[in-house]
Amino acid sequence: MSARPLVRFWWVVALGIAVALGSVLAVLRFQEPTYTAVARLLVTSPEAPYFRTSVERTSGTSRVTGPEVVRAAPDVDTLTAAANLYPLLIESDQVATQRERMFGPVEGEITARAIYAVELPTRFAPSDIPVIEIYADASGAGKAIVLAQQTSEAFMAWMRQSQQRAGLKPGERIDIQQILRPTEAVESGETSASMLGFIALAIVLAFGALAFALDRLLPPRDDEADEELSDSVTTPVEIERSLARGSAAAREV
Repeated sequence: MSARPLVRFWWVVALGIAVALGSVLAVLRFQEPTYTAVARLLVTSPEAPYFRTSVERTSGTSRVTGPEVVRAAPDVDTLTAAANLYPLLIESDQVATQRERMFGPVEGEITARAIYAVELPTRFAPSDIPVIEIYADASGAGKAIVLAQQTSEAFMAWMRQSQQRAGLKPGERIDIQQILRPTEAVESGETSASMLGFIALAIVLAFGALAFALDRLLPPRDDEADEELSDSVTTPVEIERSLARGSAAAREV
């Protein structure tokens, strides 16, 4: 492929380079980094199931011996199922209202998930560990840390209030314990250098394609000049005929 269109429409290519550089500078100037802080909550119960091998349970009542007490493994499945459900509650309007009631308005966004859970558009695999991670995204590191901690406290307070309204006894309640307080935030949201290079290259290639399109829509006048030049060139046969006519005229004279 000839590079003639790029040379002929050099100003289009130059414009593309200028637009590419301007776009990169605009992205670098106006992009705002996001900071993410993480808090973790443990879903447990008054039985302290993670610190024992068995618990005593009443299986029934005998007329002779009274209530029959048996030892069984602690119930962890219920807690794990709750840990997979609670992220939806943490992201709910009820918990957001509770947080605002306790601490006032706060900037940022909250997402939560059960740790190690896999969530894809066509597949969801719940977590086998009853631990919840709360992610707080904000425009500043301090804001993200505060938002993550306030959301954790607001959710635990909302849980206690909900259990009290339901009339649950202390031994029947699910407990939420914070096992990781947010102390730092990770900066994210910046456009990588490779992405900026890809954007610039795409713009330059687009303007290069425009130069080729203009070359086809507006054929150069040089082609017509070449055709006229080829028509005016005398062939060797015509030269010989001309010389022969000149010789014959000289003899007649």
